[in-house]
Amino acid sequence: MSFNVANLFERLKEEPDRPTASKFTDEDILKPEPGNTYVLRLLFLPPVGDSKRALPMVNQYYHSFWDNSLQSNKGVVVYCPTSEYISGNNGFKECPICDSAQRFYKDSQTSASAKELYKKAARTFKGYIPVYVVSGPDDIVGKVKILRYPKTVAQFFDHAIFNKSSYKRDDQPQVDLDEVIGKDAFSYEDDTGLHLEAYNFILEVTSKKVDTENGKVNMPQYKCSFSRKMSKITQFGENEIKSGYFEELSKNLDFDKKYMRTSTREELMDFNLKYISTLDVTGSSDTGSSYDQATESSKETQVTQANDEQPKSKDDLNDIDDFLDSLDKL
Repeated sequence: MSFNVANLFERLKEEPDRPTASKFTDEDILKPEPGNTYVLRLLFLPPVGDSKRALPMVNQYYHSFWDNSLQSNKGVVVYCPTSEYISGNNGFKECPICDSAQRFYKDSQTSASAKELYKKAARTFKGYIPVYVVSGPDDIVGKVKILRYPKTVAQFFDHAIFNKSSYKRDDQPQVDLDEVIGKDAFSYEDDTGLHLEAYNFILEVTSKKVDTENGKVNMPQYKCSFSRKMSKITQFGENEIKSGYFEELSKNLDFDKKYMRTSTREELMDFNLKYISTLDVTGSSDTGSSYDQATESSKETQVTQANDEQPKSKDDLNDIDDFLDSLDKL
């Protein structure tokens, strides 16, 4: 299968909106923790099989609900058509849950209960990209991981790599670069050969206390940058990078199959009918309560096109983190 990264980046400019590798497990998810600085080499792995992935990362939106009536796996999830790899912004026309969220949002300016309903229906973001850990916590240095990142990091990638504009807000990361990095942000192999010289991605994670209705909660803060100079990495741990390595890595990782998840129209309709459209004015339903992801996600609708993080109590944040881990194992 032909794979040419330079040609892919040329097409992206015309669409502004838009050896042996080990087997991988869920333990290979890298969740950035406050108090750490990570130096990472971003990887552009080739799509394998019948995958139509055109980007090195997967930017995913989903809707979730915590269903107390279930005996196990209480976190119910459907994947929103607005995910970049599905239909992008055109997906708003295909998603009944986003349609409900839009109606709640319109009423939220004058109704507190509608505002709560909007929070319950709004989509949540998670991004994934394969990385090689150059430096960071000792237990992950020299390993290939899947970086799971929040919307603020996705916005940085949009600016620094793809030169795409995003919704402006105060906490949006600022890009201080003379020029857009483009394909030089990645190590990869395509039809033209191995490309192992690139800029390293630097992610510094701190925390900040945020006021919530249940008191102050520590929320992660992300500072993103790229190294000033390019460097060449010819070995990942003990694995020398030779022709064919990235393709084998992509197959073993099963990146496209595991993270480019979709839900059928019927699944979206059923979710909306069971968990969203049946909510009463207090925001409760017969089966449980909505699940707002607060630690590293953002909520968006067609009306606002913004991230609106909803922090909860400290105990809730621990439950949320466990729930996100369970999603990666679905």
